[in-house]
Amino acid sequence: MGQENLIPRALREALITAVFECADWRSGEPEPQISLDLKETPISLICDLVALCKDEPLPADYSRVLDCVLDERWNDLRARFDGSYHTAAHCLRVLFNEKKERFRRNESRF
Repeated sequence: MGQENLIPRALREALITAVFECADWRSGEPEPQISLDLKETPISLICDLVALCKDEPLPADYSRVLDCVLDERWNDLRARFDGSYHTAAHCLRVLFNEKKERFRRNESRF
């Protein structure tokens, strides 16, 4: 893979926005949409797009934010997070899917 496969700036920024959106998202609400190239794009698609690019380190400030989002309920994900965009995208995808699944099972507290 060469330079052309690096994560485009707009996609890096969208994933960072997704970290904050996922932290605020509550089960039962529609999937948050992030602006990417002037189009509203679901967080899940942002995560999938990041996985198609060459991996890069996530800026330390945002790694710390994601670490806060992955509280003690998510120790298994926190252990896998290596500070990269790829694992950040993976963690967000798993977190988001779990929140949706818990809502489907009608768990009242999440």
